[in-house]
Amino acid sequence: MRALIGRDTDKALQAALQQRDIDCLFVKLLDIEPIDVPGLVQRLQKAQAVLLTSANAVPALSAARRDLPMLAVGEATAQAARDAGFTSVESAEGDVAALAALAKQRSDPAGGALLYARGADVAGDLVGQLSGYTVDQAIVYRASPVAQLPEAARAALTDDTLDFVALFSPRSAAAFVSLVQEAGLAQNCNKLALLALSQAVAQKADLPWASRHVAAQPSRHGMLAAIDQIRKGTA
Repeated sequence: MRALIGRDTDKALQAALQQRDIDCLFVKLLDIEPIDVPGLVQRLQKAQAVLLTSANAVPALSAARRDLPMLAVGEATAQAARDAGFTSVESAEGDVAALAALAKQRSDPAGGALLYARGADVAGDLVGQLSGYTVDQAIVYRASPVAQLPEAARAALTDDTLDFVALFSPRSAAAFVSLVQEAGLAQNCNKLALLALSQAVAQKADLPWASRHVAAQPSRHGMLAAIDQIRKGTA
């Protein structure tokens, strides 16, 4: 099987898919623009922990002490923090609700602010789920769709060499739809399965898919379990 993975390279995911004899085409769908945040160093010094819903926020934290607790929404984001040298990193292995639950387990409402390093646009209401906590939101990047569908993705869709497309966020799913439509390749998806991290992602991936699959749990483990179900259906 061959899959188009709608995210930057994820070595752990790639290894897991290779073990399943699935060839991976990782496709960048979003350009990330860093945003300078005045006083971020001081805000990090006062924080009891940092909340992360995307690996794209990690580069903005270079001034943070390396033992500052990092609470990440998923394993890919957690691994990005570890790769940046942070030593106290934990993954919620889920969505923003799971991250909020983890933050409540690991932090004290009276222990200082939780710094939420986030993008300009977010899909879930993490702050709303942390009532009683002081959440300091720092918008450290902006994501926008790449200018055009990468040539490798265009070729794979044109040559009918793909079996399924895996999408991980509403933002990247919407970008994929827009890029595919602009390339005139929307109908080429009618032989492909969609694999979405969540129902919110699936709703944004509005293309004529042959089938749609949503991970039972919004995590890498959930996505791999859904991929195993797809493989069984093609066996």
